[in-house]
Amino acid sequence: MLDVGAILGSMTLGRLSDLTFGRRSPVALLAVILASLIAFSLKFFIFEEPRLVLLLSMFFLGFLISGLNNLI
Repeated sequence: MLDVGAILGSMTLGRLSDLTFGRRSPVALLAVILASLIAFSLKFFIFEEPRLVLLLSMFFLGFLISGLNNLI
């Protein structure tokens, strides 16, 4: 799921940076904040969440972190 999120995140974050006239800073800031919130919630609730929530969390972490890495 991490790799699927990375591919979709690269395309989506790239398109968002194109919509902001090629400025990557606002998109990067939003991606870092959202990835931090997801990682923070996983740290404290990882054993209480069902498997589907963990899979979705991995997808969105790949979407945000790897997508941002490919954007930069």
